[in-house]
Amino acid sequence: MEAQIKIQPIEANFLIVKTEQKDYPLPVLVYKIENEKENYTYAEILSYGILGYGASIQEAKEDLLNLFDLYSFDSPNSNQSVEIIQSESEKKKLFLSLIDIKMWDFFFNLNVPKQEDFKGQLETHYAVAS
Repeated sequence: MEAQIKIQPIEANFLIVKTEQKDYPLPVLVYKIENEKENYTYAEILSYGILGYGASIQEAKEDLLNLFDLYSFDSPNSNQSVEIIQSESEKKKLFLSLIDIKMWDFFFNLNVPKQEDFKGQLETHYAVAS
């Protein structure tokens, strides 16, 4: 029997990744899952399939940053699999329904960076925009 999993959105924001050459805004959706036994909070970078989780919003964001750091610098050929809870288009609609539209317009025309864009960086800084 197939169960439908529903996302309860909490927050939509941008993770600002600062490199020596450029700042990259990445859309992040923070959510919970209805009727989940563990009651975790999840933070996901949309279009990347990078999903952090924790007991609180802050823990989920910190986990996401750690995973993003691994994605960016440590493992270009990682065989980690990610289970998609809802389709990317549904998640993007949830994100757009929560984000400040002025902020979205500001970031809309920026290209999403690829893993190669972060290679060779000596230092990185991460910040969650509010």
